[in-house]
Amino acid sequence: MHKTKDTKRAYEKFKITPVYNVPYSPEFNGIEFYWSLIKAHYKKLLLYHLMHDLVIDTVDLIESSTKRVSKEKTIVCARRGRVNIEKKF
Repeated sequence: MHKTKDTKRAYEKFKITPVYNVPYSPEFNGIEFYWSLIKAHYKKLLLYHLMHDLVIDTVDLIESSTKRVSKEKTIVCARRGRVNIEKKF
């Protein structure tokens, strides 16, 4: 919507120079790799609780999921984002 013809005319009319952000690129952001690990653990725990008719405490499931990602895997996630940036630029 920020790049429509009407919007661009308004920019010109009001002498606005738009500054666009870069497109979202999760491969450059190490935290996205980390979140994917947490989400995978969360989904497994949730499925387990559903299959065994257990009480679902989402706060507990999230906390348990974060604890399952080791420091080593966290370091790998951070490094992976940085390496992708270095390859690109």
